[in-house]
Amino acid sequence: MNLSKLDYEKGLQISKEDALIIVDMQYDFMPGGALPVEKGDEIISDINNVAKKFKNNLAKIILTQESRG
Repeated sequence: MNLSKLDYEKGLQISKEDALIIVDMQYDFMPGGALPVEKGDEIISDINNVAKKFKNNLAKIILTQESRG
């Protein structure tokens, strides 16, 4: 997946009032993990690039992860 090819990103304006929510990204879903997703590791750099844009615009970045109660 290449996020730069997605239409929404081309005109995206990020402000400090915006937030990026990254849901349940964890090693378990990477190839070789406990619950591997095929090619799951290929989206990490794209997620990091989008997160960098939010950080550079002083926007919030929220990470969630399932608890292992």
